[in-house]
Amino acid sequence: MKTATKANQTAARLWKWFQKNARDLPWRNVRADGTRDPYHVWLAEIMLQQTQVKTVVRYYEKFLRHYPSLKSLARAPVEKILSDWAGLGYYSRARNLHACAKYIVEELDGKWPRTAAELQKLPGLGPYTAAAMAALAFGEQVVALDGNVIRVLSRVGAIDRPVATARAELLTVGKNLLYGPACGGSAEALIELGALVCTPKNPACLICPLRADCKAFQLGEVENYPIKTRVAAPKLRRASLLILMDPDGKIFTITRSGNGLFAGMVALPGSAMQPAEKDHVLFTRYTARARAVGKVQHILTHICFEISVLHLRLTARAAQNISVQGQWLDAKIACQQMPKLFAKAVTQADAAIVQNI
Repeated sequence: MKTATKANQTAARLWKWFQKNARDLPWRNVRADGTRDPYHVWLAEIMLQQTQVKTVVRYYEKFLRHYPSLKSLARAPVEKILSDWAGLGYYSRARNLHACAKYIVEELDGKWPRTAAELQKLPGLGPYTAAAMAALAFGEQVVALDGNVIRVLSRVGAIDRPVATARAELLTVGKNLLYGPACGGSAEALIELGALVCTPKNPACLICPLRADCKAFQLGEVENYPIKTRVAAPKLRRASLLILMDPDGKIFTITRSGNGLFAGMVALPGSAMQPAEKDHVLFTRYTARARAVGKVQHILTHICFEISVLHLRLTARAAQNISVQGQWLDAKIACQQMPKLFAKAVTQADAAIVQNI
């Protein structure tokens, strides 16, 4: 009984800390009845995967302007969604976003499941996102294990196993920090604590509401947790991109096909970027006439791209005679619509042209 009482007191301290210190973020707005819109919670959680909060705020607000409801997102062309997503990276999230919206609207009559177990059955929702949605939108008392929460719980429990194999231990520690009156809010309190206090380096332990119960703090080894499995370095992959420019300075863009890397995204013609992919027909046709204007590097999760940038200015007639599907775009507009890798190539070419390289 004493252990249960102590755990409840600790959970209450965490919740009190959150109510006082929580950041004012747009997806935390509540409706007139005091609840959150599940669509808003879901949209934010998908965007926050692998992306910093300050970046997400701008994209989140833009998406709500363009797609104010789940139904409007479901009915939008996936190409438009991918274009609006450009700059956030990890484009499979945008495709999953569209697939999930369509599934809920068409198969579930627009009604969201309300538990983590049911939410996880939706397209693109893993254990974390399902748990976060269940807690924040529907008040389920569950622990949502993202990087911030894993770090907090690893330190509180001084869990001496790599986090990849310690899910059960993490959830056990986390369940003792769920506060009943918070109605699911404890999940968000843990996320916020990891973001603001229990940071990867130089954590602010002296102001942490869990300090008295943190085993890593008591051992003086806070920064030794969590224990991680060594991650392999990204593999180097070389490719070339071709920037075709018309007399007005516009560049020719394509939409990448298939289901693989950058599928469905506005891009530049170039050499193969992944196994089993062929060089684009325009790259094959014009590469011998193009000149090299530099190189750019771009790192994805497991791939480090080294891109050679080629440039060729076409005559008006040659530009008009391109029969390949695509469109001529102003460089600035193209960069806004393309993934960062391609935008970097355009920027590199622009710099080289200005310097008359």
